[in-house]
Amino acid sequence: MNKKLTKLLSVFVIAGAIGTGVAGITACSPKQPETPEHTHTAATEWQSDANGHWHNCTANDGAKLNEGTHVDPNSDGKCDVCDYQMTTPAEATITGVEASASKTEATVGDEIALTATVSGTGDYDKTVTWAITEGSDKATLAGATLTVTAEGTVKVQATANGDNTKKSAEIAITVTAAQAAVNVREIATVDDFLAFRQLAELDGTYKLVADIDLAGVTLEAPKAKLGAGVVFDGQGYTIKNAVYANATAKTGILCASLQDATVTNVKFLGCATVSSNESVAIVAGLVNGVSTLTKIE
Repeated sequence: MNKKLTKLLSVFVIAGAIGTGVAGITACSPKQPETPEHTHTAATEWQSDANGHWHNCTANDGAKLNEGTHVDPNSDGKCDVCDYQMTTPAEATITGVEASASKTEATVGDEIALTATVSGTGDYDKTVTWAITEGSDKATLAGATLTVTAEGTVKVQATANGDNTKKSAEIAITVTAAQAAVNVREIATVDDFLAFRQLAELDGTYKLVADIDLAGVTLEAPKAKLGAGVVFDGQGYTIKNAVYANATAKTGILCASLQDATVTNVKFLGCATVSSNESVAIVAGLVNGVSTLTKIE
């Protein structure tokens, strides 16, 4: 082969090689940005199962946050964190009812507070319903307050509301007539005391509410006769400086006589009686029946 042909072939081989190399070069893609790392955010509602509790991520990506085991320090069977029912609640059962009243012996017009206690197991109903089972014509009932209106026996019953067997308890209350009001009269001044001594009829109770100083006061013969049930209560006060002079009447500084009456808790200071009659006395000239004199000084 001649030299010219050899050089021409060399040129073509080099050009082909270069062409092939250029054809094999491709353009580079631009660099993609990195995806930022995800930050979990806990949902507010607790999720739970028998093994524990957790918060789901708000992105719902399956992440569990704030995981923990159940705790029950108050022993109510529920987790104190997530409220998961850890144990099966005991079946509600009422075992008994106890009832009581603020009084079981009452007088007409009294209001009586009623109380009932229901015992049982589980989450049972502790309420009751009250009813009058005897003597509904002698009392009225409002809730747990009984008002007795007539003499006799009244029975009330407390029945458990949450029990199919209707367990109950009953109370019997004895009602008597109200006692008549006792008249109480106060003696506060010398004039009050002098008026008391001259009363022809006495009833109820008479009470000193102050010391009575009779210095210089002329005492007339008293008409007051303390009869059955009458009480003179000095309440620790003093009748003083009384001088009573009577030659014949069987009387005293306080009153004429006592008949089944009571004189109590009164003091006499600087008092004197002047008479030839031995029945003239400090308290009374005559004391009859079952009369009581106590705390007389």
